[in-house]
Amino acid sequence: MAVSNSLPPLPANAMHARIVDARNDKGSLEMYAPGPGHVLVTRAVGHMTMAMAEQWVARTEHLFTFPKPLAVFNEWSRMESYESAARSLLTKWVISHRTKIEGAWFLTGSKLVKMGVAVAGSATALVGVTMHASLDRAQWESLLREKLTRPA
Repeated sequence: MAVSNSLPPLPANAMHARIVDARNDKGSLEMYAPGPGHVLVTRAVGHMTMAMAEQWVARTEHLFTFPKPLAVFNEWSRMESYESAARSLLTKWVISHRTKIEGAWFLTGSKLVKMGVAVAGSATALVGVTMHASLDRAQWESLLREKLTRPA
């Protein structure tokens, strides 16, 4: 699958401070840490691999040194599939940082991805972290804009 660069724009400031730009012939993962350390924005397209998930884990550790819990926004409307090991690793990442994560909001387009979010959300809910999957771009972007403009 060729990865397209024609993704819809995200709200202002959401794509500042890129910390991951992983691409292969099956998909891509971009990650941004805009603002004063309390928001993480990810964009995934195509197929998420274990290598991408490993970069996610390695490159976000510094975000947990900030005093405010992290709000994680995942623009995954064009993500079609993932390796099970990648979902498992990211679920473990959430659980291990549960006291420093406010929640995770996903914009999804694939039923498979939405199901994966629900499965992961069942595990993370047990430790107090909620995951929200939405098909409504306007609602997801509105909440992201709100989180990006809140005081540090």
